[in-house]
Amino acid sequence: MAARTIPLFRDAEYVVVPSGSCAWMVKQEYPGLMHDPVLKVDAERLAARTFELSQFLVKVLGDAHVAVFDRETLVESLEQLGVFFEAWHAEAPEPGRGAAMHVITGPSRTADIELTLTRGVHGPKEVHAVFVDTPIRG
Repeated sequence: MAARTIPLFRDAEYVVVPSGSCAWMVKQEYPGLMHDPVLKVDAERLAARTFELSQFLVKVLGDAHVAVFDRETLVESLEQLGVFFEAWHAEAPEPGRGAAMHVITGPSRTADIELTLTRGVHGPKEVHAVFVDTPIRG
């Protein structure tokens, strides 16, 4: 499997995998499985370009998250969010509607490290919300 996978991603700038165990396998195990010197070098190069999804979002894409959505989806409180969720699921979904909802509260932060506010602990340091007037569909 590894010998087949490595050439498939030879020219990929980045390889993003869905879980930490997938990343571990490619990064830690693939190079050791290869006895052919060319495949071993390719496996090591692949390992350097392989990221678990959240690791890729933070380390490669940077410290900023930009969300783009239409104004009609903006709610001002958790109470309104509950009403929005109920309305969202009250009827059959329209074609092309996304299957997920995301609540953006701002950059992650903590002050429990020596009582110093630290931003971007579990995600981006900056969150930018871009609202558009035209509804986003499909």
